[in-house]
Amino acid sequence: MSSPRSIVARIVPVLLLVVGGVTGATTGDVTFAGRQDPAVKEMAGDSGPKAIPPDQRALDAALQIPGLTDRLLALDKFRREYPQSTLLGVVDANLLLGALQMPDAEDSAEEIISRMLARVPANASADERFADSAAIASRLIGRKVLLDRAESLLNAAMAPPAVSRANRAAGHYQLGRLHAARGDVPGAEAAYRAAAADSPAAVSALVALYIDRGDRAKAEEFLQEVVKATPVNMAALTSLVSLYKSDPPRAEAILRDAVGRDPMQPGALLQLARLERERGHDADALDHFLKAAALTYLRGPDADALTALYTKQHGNTDTLDADINERYRALPPALHADRYVPTPARSDRFVLLEMFTGSACPPCVAADLAFDAALERYGTDIVVPLAYHVHIPGPDPMTTPEGDARRLYYAVNGVPTFEVDGAMVTSPGTSDNLGGGGRDRAADVYAEYVRRIDRALESPAAAAVSVRATAAAGKVTVTADVTKLPADSSGLTLHIVLAEKGLMFGGENGIRGHRMVVRGVAGEAGKGLPLAKTGPAQYTFDLAQIREAITRSLATDIARRRGASAGTPQTFAAEDRAMTSIDPTQLVAVAFIQTGDRTILQAARADVVAAAGGK
Repeated sequence: MSSPRSIVARIVPVLLLVVGGVTGATTGDVTFAGRQDPAVKEMAGDSGPKAIPPDQRALDAALQIPGLTDRLLALDKFRREYPQSTLLGVVDANLLLGALQMPDAEDSAEEIISRMLARVPANASADERFADSAAIASRLIGRKVLLDRAESLLNAAMAPPAVSRANRAAGHYQLGRLHAARGDVPGAEAAYRAAAADSPAAVSALVALYIDRGDRAKAEEFLQEVVKATPVNMAALTSLVSLYKSDPPRAEAILRDAVGRDPMQPGALLQLARLERERGHDADALDHFLKAAALTYLRGPDADALTALYTKQHGNTDTLDADINERYRALPPALHADRYVPTPARSDRFVLLEMFTGSACPPCVAADLAFDAALERYGTDIVVPLAYHVHIPGPDPMTTPEGDARRLYYAVNGVPTFEVDGAMVTSPGTSDNLGGGGRDRAADVYAEYVRRIDRALESPAAAAVSVRATAAAGKVTVTADVTKLPADSSGLTLHIVLAEKGLMFGGENGIRGHRMVVRGVAGEAGKGLPLAKTGPAQYTFDLAQIREAITRSLATDIARRRGASAGTPQTFAAEDRAMTSIDPTQLVAVAFIQTGDRTILQAARADVVAAAGGK
């Protein structure tokens, strides 16, 4: 095999990506569940400058060197100076891209591949192993070299039964590319078909394969077959409608059939809305726009069209949000949730669920839907759910300063993040945040939530607490009664939280219904109240102060973003829409006991009731 120095001497220019201090190799348009791009799986905060670690600075400096040989020598030096760096994979990915552009580079590429695979942790999950192997295979396929090696990597990575459905589809898509690179059309067709249900890229690739061969009839037959399934495959629907551009009635019939079988198709609804508007059928156009708005955040011409049509019919837009909310409430559940059946090991524990989310966060969709499904699976006597809204990646009108302090207490840097009894839910076999994704990933996220919650329900509670709360004169008084503590009660804290059962707000990610939204948190910086002995503790929330804090938090965040932006000021869904209307009859008081290492010992919840004689 070639030595690292020989690779440096022979390699040709490679394509590097350096964005905001994060360096990575371009890998085409392929993403893999398990190690998704953070922009897909999790949104990071931008509240202030982040310290750049020394190895990141060194790598950034190496990649800025203009001369290819000198740059690669610097990367090789990086490998020697930072042998434990988590960025070594980035270095090898760039070296591999370069090696693959050389003639007769198999030895050099194989050396790098072996090094990359050897770096995969022994305890990595099946999805983690798949992500590493598939990323390498994708590069080999893209350069049409070492295709046998790529096929071997993919088959081995897809072999474990634990590989997720999304990753298995991604693997079949890569195999389709591989067969196409070999000129094996039947093999490519079979692989793309195997991936079509879960891979929009596979749908597009197979249609392109048929069209390139002049077999339009085969493309139509395939797409018609795929769109007959429910839920409707939007990639296939879009491709089929595109094929019938010259036959508008047929395209329209396909769209109407699709939304008739599966109403959760905002793209199809918007196409129908635009069509009806062009015809002057305002009522039908408005109906489709409203249905689409209940599923996704409308921007630009579609948002303007909805506003104009609604104003034309109603005279103003005063009830527009309320009408969209009603459409949202009428949607079928996004996930089916089987009711929890206690096992013989079920303990006396109430499991605390804490979700950090944002209404402007696209990957929070999967987490929000999974959170809602979890609330359907477990009763109020089993779990205690809380949703902390934060200003990530954009302003959120439900954010409270105390809730954001709770995020900092957990050192949560990105959303969505889900905590079960004080422990972050991670991707299986890793310490990485499970994160979220779009609607298509909600079932996978929910399954992992259920696995963690079910396990927690079999762990005995080490403490006991009850809670009650009354509302009067714009204030809510919460009493938590601690009746049992562990023998070593040092470092314990009591947390008292006020949440509202449901709020309706349509943010940038399209989710309108928000459950168990945190409105107030007792104590400073999310750390709770010191707890050293059993007995009652009382805390009073002033609803007027909560409203002021929410308004101030939203205005401050928007002003910060506007001050940091250049050019045309960005507009936000939350603009002037601080969610300050609080319904005392829908409030819930929550109390829980937490250790110094953030473990939750026990939790309790109770509906807030009106105080005797109170208003």
